[in-house]
Amino acid sequence: MAGRADAVCFGSLAQRSTKSRDTIRSLLRATRDETVIVFDANLRWPFYSAEVLSESLALSNIVKLNDEELARIVELLDVGGEGEEVSARSLLQLFDLQMVCVTRGERGSLLVTDSASAEHPGFKTAVADTIGAGDAFSAALVHYYLRGASLERINEAANRLAATVVTQVGAMPEIVQLSVRSS
Repeated sequence: MAGRADAVCFGSLAQRSTKSRDTIRSLLRATRDETVIVFDANLRWPFYSAEVLSESLALSNIVKLNDEELARIVELLDVGGEGEEVSARSLLQLFDLQMVCVTRGERGSLLVTDSASAEHPGFKTAVADTIGAGDAFSAALVHYYLRGASLERINEAANRLAATVVTQVGAMPEIVQLSVRSS
């Protein structure tokens, strides 16, 4: 299956044991060169280290993290940089990434590539449950990225889907299929 995948997403939390970390790395090695590999940093102490983060970033094309995780990773890896975009660009260059995505909860997100960046302010919604919002954001990000959408379009769709998910209880509400349409 890995050899046919257009994209693979993995996180730091799933790597808290050596066996699962080795399994993930084996899966990633089995992908095609053109497979988009997304690292979703889920920093939950004590289930991460500078070594796991650095290795995960090196294996990825895209990293998705929230603003607090960005600050922690920059500090932990001694990457340096003042502000989110500068820090994101530092990670982008250091790990030869195609994109860094910084989510900001209800305040939207920042997408950074080598040649551009785009911010989205997010959508104001009545929050019922935040579980699943990050994964919904990632799903829209990958969907539109694979289709060559602009950073602005990716940001709009990912924020809209995450905002829709938080209005419902549970990680996979049925209404999700209505909120994002491919372009």
